[in-house]
Amino acid sequence: MIGWTIETALKSGIFDSVIVSSEDDEIGEIATKEGAGFIKRPQEFATDSAHEHDAYRHVLGKIEKSPEFFCALYPTAALLLPEDIKGAYKALLEKKADVVMGVSTYPIHPFKSLEEGADGYLKMVYPEWCKKQSQTYPHYVASNGTLYFFRTESFLASPDYYPEKLAAYEIPLERAVDVDTPEDYKMLDFMMEHRHRA
Repeated sequence: MIGWTIETALKSGIFDSVIVSSEDDEIGEIATKEGAGFIKRPQEFATDSAHEHDAYRHVLGKIEKSPEFFCALYPTAALLLPEDIKGAYKALLEKKADVVMGVSTYPIHPFKSLEEGADGYLKMVYPEWCKKQSQTYPHYVASNGTLYFFRTESFLASPDYYPEKLAAYEIPLERAVDVDTPEDYKMLDFMMEHRHRA
């Protein structure tokens, strides 16, 4: 899975270097075999409670010269295309953003949300919108856990996924697969097999 992400990053042609950060030596071996650099992550930045911002800072501190921009690509986002990475980078430059976030639309709009009340019956979370026609709803997106492009200076001054100058790069739902469960992986494996056959 990480090999697919490395391949996509390299094919985008926009990076001076592609680096994998991990505490796992086996992942490091895979990364170098696939053509990426490898920086071993300290154990304190590799726990379930560690924040990935710490890993980004660690990598930036290890390389010879900090880049003007950097992109965090998640290995679980294996369906991204090189065009997605290039599109996000273009948005960063054109919008003069500090962060460009990979986003997608909701399969079902949040205004359709229902929650169970104390009486056991469902209640509308947004009653002023819920019964309206969905084509009247505003266009909402959410982070899809695929990629984040950062302006390095801004990140080092104040690490944040949601700065004031936040821009979006919208990724179609069929490419915004974030693998968290075995079922997600089976779906990804099926979709990758279909992609390579096409």
